[in-house]
Amino acid sequence: MNANGDTVGGRPPPQVRSVREFGSRPLDHIELARPELLSRTHHAGLFTPLRKGPRHAADRTAIRRYQGMPVLSPPRPADIERALRDARTWCAGHTIDDRPALVHALRVAVTIGQHVLTPAQDVIIAALLHDVPEFAAAEADVYQTLTADYGSEAARIIAALQVEHRALDEPDPPIRVDDQPVLLASTADKIVALTSLLRRAHSTGNATDFFDRRPVLCGLLPHFRAFQRAAHPRLPASMSAHLDAALTPLERATARAHGAGAR
Repeated sequence: MNANGDTVGGRPPPQVRSVREFGSRPLDHIELARPELLSRTHHAGLFTPLRKGPRHAADRTAIRRYQGMPVLSPPRPADIERALRDARTWCAGHTIDDRPALVHALRVAVTIGQHVLTPAQDVIIAALLHDVPEFAAAEADVYQTLTADYGSEAARIIAALQVEHRALDEPDPPIRVDDQPVLLASTADKIVALTSLLRRAHSTGNATDFFDRRPVLCGLLPHFRAFQRAAHPRLPASMSAHLDAALTPLERATARAHGAGAR
């Protein structure tokens, strides 16, 4: 069944189940990370499969750390509380960017709250669960399930983010900034991922070599800059500035890497 609920190959749509019933198992996920973890050559330098690891006790620490932020601070609305529990279930044992996967989901949600005074609940839910379709890739009814659990708007935002992620495989990824809820979640996701990428580059002690081994990333930076410029009039000024602050040092670092390679 596709995201619209249509049957595939004459089979009836599967029974709707709670997100929690799908469980936690090794599944592929693409995220900014190290090239030695890559399994697809056209992703070289940018994407990696999600890695399965031991259950992280750090998940509980992450929730305690970020729940002090206004957007996640208790008492939380019931659906936000549920989304936090589901995010913890889905992320348990998975690692993104050398950290518990739950940290990525929480940081995306918190980043939205840093720049939007009263973000819509659907946007925060979507931020917390935006990787669920990757985790549930084998489950045809994932969007039906998300809709049943959280409503059509949260599911729609998650689906739009997945379309955007997949489009990065295209030679000239389209840029859409006309959907405000998706734009907020997408911008926060980019801020978190690009900031983490720069942190990892510096932690290696050899940023030039780090970016030399990531030609796809270098090729996508103009796309991310074009996104930032197109989104600027539609974003809170502080959020646009935050994305600019994440991009600018990356652009400088990759320019230095290119310059060193040309010598």
